[in-house]
Amino acid sequence: MGRTRRKRGKKAVDENKENGNGVKKRVVVHKCPSCMRTSQSVCNIINHLKHHEIKDKYSTDDQVLLPYILLTAGYELKGKLNIGTLSKVLEVAHNGKNYVVKSLKRGNPFEFEILNSCFTNYTIQILDVLLEGDDMYALFDSCDFNLRLMLNNWKLKVPFRKYIINEIFMAIKFLHDKEIVHGDITIDHILIKDGHVKLTGFKHSFYKTSSNFDIGTDGYKAPEILRKKRKHLDKKIDLWSIGVCVFNCTNLRHPFYDVDPFVKFNEEEKQLIRNLKISEEFGDDLAKQFKSLMQISPSKRAITYIV
Repeated sequence: MGRTRRKRGKKAVDENKENGNGVKKRVVVHKCPSCMRTSQSVCNIINHLKHHEIKDKYSTDDQVLLPYILLTAGYELKGKLNIGTLSKVLEVAHNGKNYVVKSLKRGNPFEFEILNSCFTNYTIQILDVLLEGDDMYALFDSCDFNLRLMLNNWKLKVPFRKYIINEIFMAIKFLHDKEIVHGDITIDHILIKDGHVKLTGFKHSFYKTSSNFDIGTDGYKAPEILRKKRKHLDKKIDLWSIGVCVFNCTNLRHPFYDVDPFVKFNEEEKQLIRNLKISEEFGDDLAKQFKSLMQISPSKRAITYIV
C-alpha cells in the first residue's frame, strides 16, 4: 500500500528550501486570505486576522493603529503623535486618563532598556511593556506639552524660562552620571509635566561612546557628528544640543534658522557661532555657560548644571 500523504489546509503553501548542508527541507508558509500577508508562524497570522476583524468592527482605520492587546483591554485612540517607518507614537485613553503608546515594529529595543535603567523625575517613565507577536509596545504617562509648543504659544517670563533651562541641565546631568548619552536632544524631546522637565526621544541613545554618526536632528547636531572625523562620539554631543535649546529658550528662535547645517566649518561659519549671544536679560552667568556649550571643539565644551 502506498503511503497516505497528510493533507494541509488551503492557507498553507509548500516551499522547498535548502539548509546549510544543502539538503532540501519542507517549509510551510501560511497566508492571510484577506491581504495575502505570509508568515511561517500560525500564531502571527491568527493575530493578524484579529486586526481584520477589528477593522470590520470599527468604521475608521484609526482604531486599527492600536495593537489588539490594547483594544481588548478597553483603550481608545485619541490621536496620532508620530507615525514612522520603524515605530509609531499614539495617544490613547483608558478609564478617563490619557496615556502615550510607543511601538517598535522591529529592531533593537534599546530605547526601552535605557528608560528602565534610569528611573528619575527627569525622564518619561514606562508604565508597562506589552508584547504582541514580534512587536513591543510601551505605555507612558501623557505629558502636558513639549518645549516647542510652550515657546511658540505662550509668553513665558524670564524667571520661568531660567527654571526650565536649569531643569534641562539637571536632567542631562542625571543621564551623564549614569554614562548614558541621549544623542538627540531637541525642544521637541523636552516635555513638561506638572511644571517639570521630562526627557524623551531616546532612540539614538547609547552608553559612554558610539561609532554611529547617523544620529541626531538637523539643527541640533554637534560639529563632530557632521564632520565625521572622530572615531567615537561621547556625551559632549549632548552639550552642543543643549546649547541650541538654551538659545531657543532665551531668544525664542533657533540659532541657525537662516543657514544650512554646518558641514565645512570654515572661518565664516566659525565666526557665526562665536557671534551667537543670548538675550541680555538672562544675565552674564548663563551667557558664559552658553558660550561654553557652543564650542566647536568637544574638549572645550563644559557645563556647570547651575543657572
